[in-house]
Amino acid sequence: MTIDARGRMSLLFHADKLNELLEVAWRTGLLEKIDAAPDEGVRLAELCDSLGMVPGRLYKALDCLEGLAFVERIAGPTMLETRYRSFEPLAPAAALVFGDDSIERDRHAQPWGSLRGRLGEVLRGEPGIPAEDFAWPPTSEQAARFAASMAAGVPPIAESFQRADLFAGAVRLLDVGGGNGTLACALAENHPELSVDVFELPELQPLAESVFSASPAAARLGFRSGDAIGGSLPDGYDAVAFVRILHDWPDEVARELLRKAASRTDRIIVCEEFRTPSRLALQTFWSYFLIGVDGCVSRLREWKRYEAWLDELGFESELHPGAFDIGSATRR
Repeated sequence: MTIDARGRMSLLFHADKLNELLEVAWRTGLLEKIDAAPDEGVRLAELCDSLGMVPGRLYKALDCLEGLAFVERIAGPTMLETRYRSFEPLAPAAALVFGDDSIERDRHAQPWGSLRGRLGEVLRGEPGIPAEDFAWPPTSEQAARFAASMAAGVPPIAESFQRADLFAGAVRLLDVGGGNGTLACALAENHPELSVDVFELPELQPLAESVFSASPAAARLGFRSGDAIGGSLPDGYDAVAFVRILHDWPDEVARELLRKAASRTDRIIVCEEFRTPSRLALQTFWSYFLIGVDGCVSRLREWKRYEAWLDELGFESELHPGAFDIGSATRR
């Protein structure tokens, strides 16, 4: 099912109403029941009986979900015999978006309000997000806050690493730009022979060490202080990882970071929001917000771009699809 430009714009104009409908549909269990429908769909009458909803009203609510291209409606001889099924699981997706601890709620808490009502002027060169609210690179105080925000998105990344199964045997990993160490903890806890050092700005060391101290893998976690952009990377590691880092920098900086890693290790791991229609959609908040932050490139790239750069450095690459795609490259 495709929706033309006029239809998509209408949906966006009424996004506040549709967001309420989606959250209610999730919290009441409606989405879960539609997800569980058999191939022939679940009857409107059954949905109303099980959820205690009014048929004529629920029918209209389901029209909204159909308009969003989330459900398929199978017409029946009567309204109550109309059947519904989802194209893909809706309830788990809604939990990630509307849940009390969702990453979207964390993003909404960022200082984006200074763009509201001023976007046209900002696009034409007027000041964007004030540096005291969000600078790039961030100030010491902002770095800690930004790292905590990034930590909210770690679970699907850690799951993708576990599924890719990249760390067989004893491996020493350097996590470049690893923030407050939340991902390092998850990786070390999921891989008993893996040791992880976070390479970050010195002001993040106390925060990371506090996070490490609460991990059962604390003995295999460490912190290396430095500036990946302005300096060199430490050596002595079996692999160097860049997780959601490279897209924040221009091509020449991203390529230089990969070159620095290639001078220190025979294995490079890149985990990014590689540019696909779905990843671009999930990145919408940051793409909008960072219109007002010129220092941060925020440029999603296709995996093929990184693959070509790694090939130039003498590395053979493999892509591991997942909630977050992971590229693993080994020196030829």
